[in-house]
Amino acid sequence: RALVARHRVLILDEPCAGLDPVARERFLQFVSRLGSSAKTPNLIFVTHHVEEILPCFDKALLLRGGEIFSQGAIRKVITSKAMGQAFGAAMTVLNRQGRFQLQFKICGRQTTRSGFGTEAANLRDGPRAFSAVPRAS
Repeated sequence: RALVARHRVLILDEPCAGLDPVARERFLQFVSRLGSSAKTPNLIFVTHHVEEILPCFDKALLLRGGEIFSQGAIRKVITSKAMGQAFGAAMTVLNRQGRFQLQFKICGRQTTRSGFGTEAANLRDGPRAFSAVPRAS
């Protein structure tokens, strides 16, 4: 319904929360197609999960403690250093086929968060990444 009204901005605030892994990937594929369309409004996608940040997004805003921690081009914001500082834990940001993954150690064990439901730890209380796709008016 939000797309029918032809708004200039579409805010998707944690749209994947509560979705099972298959439904989440289907929804993200829809958002990816939406982000590639010339008629799509500007998208603001709010998430706690880096694996939900799609290649069609080009900017990010990372919050920590309710304040802006980092903002700008995704490749400069979603980095191992910035994410580690934001979450207060050593981690590595991986980019596989345009999708991000976090790899980190918890209790001495290496774990990976991927875009396919393989979540070894819950980082829900951590920072949020806001991704947006700016469109020419």
